[in-house]
Amino acid sequence: MVLQTIALPLGYAALWNVAIRDVKCGKKQHMDSERTVKKKAWGERESGIDDFRYETAPGFSPRNLWRFFLVDLIAVMSLRLLYSRGLIPGIDAYVLLTLAGKIVLAGYLAWMIRDAADGWGALGVKTGGSPLGWLWGTILYAIAYPGMHLAGRLNFWLLGGAFRFLGWGRFEPEPQEVALILLGGEARSAVCIALLAFAVLIGPVMEEAAFRGVGMDGFGRTGGAWSAAIWTSTLFGLYHFDPSRILPLAVMGFAMAGAGRLSRTLWCPVVLHIFHNSFTLWMMAKNTGKA
Repeated sequence: MVLQTIALPLGYAALWNVAIRDVKCGKKQHMDSERTVKKKAWGERESGIDDFRYETAPGFSPRNLWRFFLVDLIAVMSLRLLYSRGLIPGIDAYVLLTLAGKIVLAGYLAWMIRDAADGWGALGVKTGGSPLGWLWGTILYAIAYPGMHLAGRLNFWLLGGAFRFLGWGRFEPEPQEVALILLGGEARSAVCIALLAFAVLIGPVMEEAAFRGVGMDGFGRTGGAWSAAIWTSTLFGLYHFDPSRILPLAVMGFAMAGAGRLSRTLWCPVVLHIFHNSFTLWMMAKNTGKA
């Protein structure tokens, strides 16, 4: 409850800030474009050249990922707040509303990619990459997997220390929401199947397109590959809105960013992400005796 109450106004304020910056940036780009066209047109009249076309650079900017992140933050926290106060009737309705919101967000992401100059090409989905790159990307993920568990322990230790310092008592991490719904037995079978399909297939594709696609391309244009990997992996850890999993998810995001760079295609981190989510849910089900 406290997390939702704090995150919602911050999310709205940040989204508004990004929107204002977009408007200012758009006006500046439009003015720069007009100046360039007028300057070129003046040169054309003198040289007799009349075949001029102003083109924008292909790709994305960091604002694209920030918009995706903040829109999802507001939607998820709003639904959690409404459900916690009993304004959404039952777990089935909550899950279906959440999935509907994610599908709308995926459509918004697809529109954002399509609207960019050479958007799909900038993501790296038009190529299958190199077999050797896929191999190195998979090896990187395998090396990073134990690091995710170590990061999880560090995350727990840091949060526990923060709780003790603030006098909040002992920190007890909550179970993952998806696993809790799938293994809790409260939701209907059809709803669980829809949630499972999103968790192991649609969700990984959407997240990789946003973070390792749009995010890596946008942040990479302003700060280079290492800066892009750090930014996108940090946002990926925060994106799941679970304080107890920020560090392990950030390590996973960094590994996925490296796999994408090594393979030179978005499909490699997509496949690894699908495998990771499927394996994680299978292990949780096995540990609870429901596999």
